[in-house]
Amino acid sequence: MTPSDFRAALGKGHNLRGVWRTLPGDAITEIIARAGYDFQIFDQEHGALSWAEVQTMVRVNNAVGRTSFVRLGDKSPVAAQRALDTGAHGLVYPQVNSVEEISLLAENLAFAPHGRRGFNPFVPAFGYGAQRSPDSCMPILMPIVETKAGLLALQAICAHPSVDVVYLGAYDLAVQLGALGDVESPIVLEALQSAVRTCQAGQCAVGLMASSVNAEKSWAAAGAQVFLHGVDSGILLKAFTPKTA
Repeated sequence: MTPSDFRAALGKGHNLRGVWRTLPGDAITEIIARAGYDFQIFDQEHGALSWAEVQTMVRVNNAVGRTSFVRLGDKSPVAAQRALDTGAHGLVYPQVNSVEEISLLAENLAFAPHGRRGFNPFVPAFGYGAQRSPDSCMPILMPIVETKAGLLALQAICAHPSVDVVYLGAYDLAVQLGALGDVESPIVLEALQSAVRTCQAGQCAVGLMASSVNAEKSWAAAGAQVFLHGVDSGILLKAFTPKTA
């Protein structure tokens, strides 16, 4: 799905499902894409992924017709430019705490005069020189709200016109709320539920982790549309753990 397709699906109220990617491997990428997931987020904050690996994984995912995101730990314009040059459809930024930060990050996605993204047609995003002018379609911006400061600024973040989806990061939020590792803690669930209501009131699409079918149904009923069904490493560990009688 292109950014336009992704946004159109959200606008029609469709649920979109993805997987966090921390492990390199184009075969894994193709398997996940062919399994039917709408998108993958290639993680350069926690993942062991080089730029060359991200470029190949994005290419494979795109070829199957899925949406590709890159999560960047580095919020610089150059990091954003490199990610988008691979052909990624959007960027995911962790620990976004203010609407002012959103305005700066949005500039990373836009060419001049509206932004600071550099243009080079000889990269995968533009067919290695086949396309000599920039796309008019803006990449997708998905900030992660996962701190107390981010929750306080959530209403303003949702209202920013550059934000396509707000992702609620339960694990870091659990740390912030004193429930390290316990994303099912009542205090964490209450914070997530309140945040989903804030996003819904602001008519902003919202996403979070849904580790089961029942969890997705519950959060979808609450108003969420974008679901991460796990992290590749955790999914593999669960799949390969021997079953006891």
